[in-house]
Amino acid sequence: MNRRWTTRGLPALLLCLAAPAAEPGKAAAGQKVELTVEEETARAQCANNIMRLIENCHAWASFRVGVKGFPPGVEDLSPPDILLVCPAVQEHRPGAGKVEHCDYVYIPGSTPAGAKHVVLFCPKANHGGKFRVVAYSCGAVSSEDSDAKFRKALKETLKELKVSLDPPKAPEPKALSAEEQAKLKAALAELASEEFETRDKASRTLAAAGEAARPVLEQGARAEDVETQSRCKRLLNALAKAQARGAWLAAVRRELGLDPPARLQPPRKQE
Repeated sequence: MNRRWTTRGLPALLLCLAAPAAEPGKAAAGQKVELTVEEETARAQCANNIMRLIENCHAWASFRVGVKGFPPGVEDLSPPDILLVCPAVQEHRPGAGKVEHCDYVYIPGSTPAGAKHVVLFCPKANHGGKFRVVAYSCGAVSSEDSDAKFRKALKETLKELKVSLDPPKAPEPKALSAEEQAKLKAALAELASEEFETRDKASRTLAAAGEAARPVLEQGARAEDVETQSRCKRLLNALAKAQARGAWLAAVRRELGLDPPARLQPPRKQE
């Protein structure tokens, strides 16, 4: 069942898929894993998406002098929306194809050279619990049904990247007092100040408010003043990245069996 590809493009991927299996319907360990034609097709398309994303990670790193690692997040690759959508997922959330609703899990912090880190993977739940598609820092992409093998590689990756597996804490909604709301609005207005120190202090005030400042920041992102708009967009991006980290860490915990698994996606309907 386990399949492996290199980042040389789709022709190599299709050639690998066309190769005869030793025993159809069985994994390497002897466990039966039956796939429909639709599931095989979705697996190939999913692997192609992940292959292109890991290729982009290597390209991103190679074109940046002094940068040794892969990008901080998938959004830094500016990928086409279609690359963020697993073809096996039938019930997409609103905004599917956007970075914040990516079907794949990206683990930041790896480098092109050195250890064989897990960089990207499509969770098993996306493929009916039958297999997952994984991209490693060396550029290899494989389809794996073995939980033990994948979890070992994932744990080694997190250990080397010094990532804590403590449950991510969701930001607690905070009701702002009238005084606090006035303070944030005042800070928003000060972003347009001619004094750098005033603008910088206002940015720190808004950043410290976290999610509570989102409505004000969204308003500022539509402002006519270029400086206000730019600073608010940067602060909103910081909030999005914080949410993204919580999302991928939660997905990793599910894959390691530390949290209840995600709901399995229904099988693809035959045309």
